[in-house]
Amino acid sequence: MLYHCWLSTVTSVMSWKSWVAQRCFVSLLIIKASYSVEFEISVPSEPQLAIVGQHAVLDCSFPVGKAWDLDNSVITWQRGLEVIHSFYHGQDKLDRQSSHYANRTSLYHSELERGNASLRLERTNLGDKGDYTCSVSTLLGSETKTFALKLAAYYPEPHLKFIASPRDVELLLTSQGGYPRPSVHWLDDSGDDVTNNTVTNISEDTQGLYTVFSTLNLQGQVNETITFVLKNKDLGQEIRREITLYSANESGCSSPTHNPHSFMDCESTSSCDKDFFPIPDPRNEDSSCGCTHSLALEPSSSINTDPSLSHGLLTLNSAPSSALNPDLLPLSTLNPSQLTHV
Repeated sequence: MLYHCWLSTVTSVMSWKSWVAQRCFVSLLIIKASYSVEFEISVPSEPQLAIVGQHAVLDCSFPVGKAWDLDNSVITWQRGLEVIHSFYHGQDKLDRQSSHYANRTSLYHSELERGNASLRLERTNLGDKGDYTCSVSTLLGSETKTFALKLAAYYPEPHLKFIASPRDVELLLTSQGGYPRPSVHWLDDSGDDVTNNTVTNISEDTQGLYTVFSTLNLQGQVNETITFVLKNKDLGQEIRREITLYSANESGCSSPTHNPHSFMDCESTSSCDKDFFPIPDPRNEDSSCGCTHSLALEPSSSINTDPSLSHGLLTLNSAPSSALNPDLLPLSTLNPSQLTHV
């Protein structure tokens, strides 16, 4: 009888301990699950876009609480095994930083207590594009997440070069220093795409940026407006420029008086066989080259480009000298390089 009571007691004690152990294990699982859900860092869900040459802020944030402590927090930014920036023991640790990022990275130290682990990257270049990993470890937990950084560069205002002869007119538009590769189109007076009649070459410089050369040749006497369109899809940039050509009348060099935004050039003759023909001064009737075309560039209201790249369009004006835009140089002082700047 005593043996039976002792055995029952032992069995009860063991059952109680087993129950307590099970309850503790379940509680730990619940606490751990809650703990894991609570600590979650945030990074961009889509590739982040940065502009070449400007600074970029790579976003990363983490939860903080009363238990958060700066000295017990570790923040690391990496690209694969390449260390970009490290922070621990309350300060930056850059002894293992990749030389590609030297003197270009920083954290927002005053924002760390609010959970901001974002990295500021200065003077971005195309070598910076790729996947970035943000790792954060604190007393509350730790987590690592990766996202992509894309680079892009605006295409500047195109430069125009045109060569006019009695037989044809050749237009060349050039824009350099953009990224990624753009789309280029030419439209005629009716809005029809005439890109198949053009020659476009896109080259890459040593920095990986692109230069666009696009040429359109128009045969015979031309009286129409041609539209040049360049698009950079990553930046939503569109450069749209209208080039209006007028053939001269039989009386000589008169340009349309209704169009104040006009340019003038010379026909190709033996005395004008240069990359850029001499610019005839409308104030001098004895100009060495006969004028055959006047050219006008007009901005489109739909232009969408970096505001810093927006310029006035006139470089030459066929109006009398007294009516010339005071912001423009006198025709006699212009050189070929100024002809191309719009």
